[in-house]
Amino acid sequence: MFPFLDQEHVIYLQGRRADNGLEFRWACPKDLPPPAYNLNILAGSSASILICEGVTDVLSAAELGKDALGLLGTNTPA
Repeated sequence: MFPFLDQEHVIYLQGRRADNGLEFRWACPKDLPPPAYNLNILAGSSASILICEGVTDVLSAAELGKDALGLLGTNTPA
């Protein structure tokens, strides 16, 4: 389960199925448009921010010491 935070408040959740189930791989609220992941990075003083596709890419960038913002697929509002 990945929480999406706005400051310190959870505004969205996305879960990932751990097994190889055929029904779905990702689960998230159907009634809410997905926000960008790691929005708090925009308030920092980073000289550059990577734009990634999804939560796990943001986490991978963080492991490499890079600041990143994640968009959730093609349905993410601009």
